Amino acid sequence: MTIQRHLAGGLAAAALLAAAAAVPAAAETINVSSWLPPQHTLLVNTLKPWTEEVEKRTDGRVTFRWLPKPVAAPPSTVDAVRDGLADMSYVVHGFTPGRFVLTKAIEFPGMGESGEISSIAYQRVYEEFFEGKEDEDLKVLAVFAHSPGYIYMRDKAVTKLEDLDGTKMRVGGGLVNDLTKELGVSSVLRPPGETYEILANGVVDGVMFPPEAITAFKSEGLIKHVTTMPGGFYRVSFLIMMNKDKFESLSPEDQAVIEELSGVALARSAGHAWDIQDAKANAAMDKEGIQRHEADPALVAKVQEEADKLKAQWKEEAAKLGVDGDAVMKALDAELAKARAEVKQQ
Repeated sequence: MTIQRHLAGGLAAAALLAAAAAVPAAAETINVSSWLPPQHTLLVNTLKPWTEEVEKRTDGRVTFRWLPKPVAAPPSTVDAVRDGLADMSYVVHGFTPGRFVLTKAIEFPGMGESGEISSIAYQRVYEEFFEGKEDEDLKVLAVFAHSPGYIYMRDKAVTKLEDLDGTKMRVGGGLVNDLTKELGVSSVLRPPGETYEILANGVVDGVMFPPEAITAFKSEGLIKHVTTMPGGFYRVSFLIMMNKDKFESLSPEDQAVIEELSGVALARSAGHAWDIQDAKANAAMDKEGIQRHEADPALVAKVQEEADKLKAQWKEEAAKLGVDGDAVMKALDAELAKARAEVKQQ
């Protein structure tokens, strides 16, 4: 009788273990904080499809919950993700001046003629030179850059250097903040969501943006002039990140899925989405009658002159972090050419 009871107990225990093994593990929920408008191209065409693909590829073991409002203002987003207030978000590196140095490398004028080309090259250079240097307390999913940035003015046209004297310009931080100061502009660092308000109220005379941002922040009716130059006056470096502890809490299998879908693939998607939206924004601005101007050769030369000075300063700062700035710029040139060929073959 005792043997039978032990046998029965053993069989029951085995059955319970088998049943437990058959029950799928509880899904890991990743809370995403977002500060851009819900219809923004980065969300609609890149991040939301990316999260859906992760959910699909992990058979629902990893799910994403988009929080109803951001857990922090854009400049505090890095700290919020690092500290676990949100598990995942994105940010412009330049929103926290002085915190990120290396990421300015992609922000110089002429770094690619499209967001897709710039972002592919940038991600590859990041992985080779920058990874873990200034963001070791985060899980970096990708870095990318938006398309070339131009000058958008509320009232007056800008074609030459003198036209910029005394103007107040909204900038997003990073290298463009330094560059505009050298061009005689009073730089106003504000989050993009405030663009319409500060233009409408005359706080600024214009903004430095890629085309997409003008329509994304409903400002096309306030802008009368746009000034372009080959390769753009600047571009902005973005970071897509996860809380490091949250990422490491996932199973190795699910971590591998996220890794495979991140890096160059995610950076390229973000840059490409920006380019598509640029085309739509340009069409909308043409419909509004916004006048287009090319920067004259003297203005272009001045931009390049000041950019070269800033690049020399950047190389000194990079050296303090153990990074060879000359090697980075050489690699960027090579990767931009490589990315240009890849995109052309599509």
